[in-house]
Amino acid sequence: MFSDNCSAHTTERIKQIFAENLVKLITFPSNSTGLFQMLDLVTFGILKRRKKGIKTEFKQNSQADIINKLIQAFEQATTGNTNRKAFSRAGIRPSTTKYPYVAIIDEKVLLESKSVKEIFKKFEDSELPEANNKTVEFGFINKEYYEIEFQKRQIAREKARMKKSTCMKYRIKPKIPKLDKK
Repeated sequence: MFSDNCSAHTTERIKQIFAENLVKLITFPSNSTGLFQMLDLVTFGILKRRKKGIKTEFKQNSQADIINKLIQAFEQATTGNTNRKAFSRAGIRPSTTKYPYVAIIDEKVLLESKSVKEIFKKFEDSELPEANNKTVEFGFINKEYYEIEFQKRQIAREKARMKKSTCMKYRIKPKIPKLDKK
C-alpha cells in the first residue's frame, strides 16, 4: 500500500493491521505522490504530445476546441498497451500464474526508479521541517510487524503440511470389491 506520510496513516495500529493482512505499507515524503502515479509516468506524457497535433473544427483555443482535443488525445493515450507500461514503470505487474489473479509490486523496480530517487533527493535537499525530523520514516514502514506475521503464517502452513502428511501415512484404504465381468 502506497501512502503519504500523514500521521493518521502511519500509527502503530495501522502498521499492525496492514501487516496482519500481509500488506506492506510504503510511505513517501509529503507532496511527492505525483512523481510515482501510474498515469503521470506514461499516459499523461503521451496525452500532452498527442493533444498538440490534433486539429478540430472549432475556433482555436476556444473551450470547445480544448475539450475536443483533450478527449481525442485521451482516447489515443489510454490504450491497453500504454496503461500496462505505466503500471510496469511504477513496478506493478499482474501475476496470472494462479487464480485469483493478483498484482505484484516489484519493490526493487519501484525504489530504484528515477522518479522515486528524485522524491528522496528533493526531500533531503528541502528545508521542510519534516526533512530535519529524524522520526519521520519512509519506505517499508511496517516491516517489523510484517515479518512477524509472515513467520507465523509460514509456521502454521508447515504445521498443517506435517499434520496432513502424518494423516496420510496412517489412513486406512477402503477395500473395494472387484466386480465380476459378465
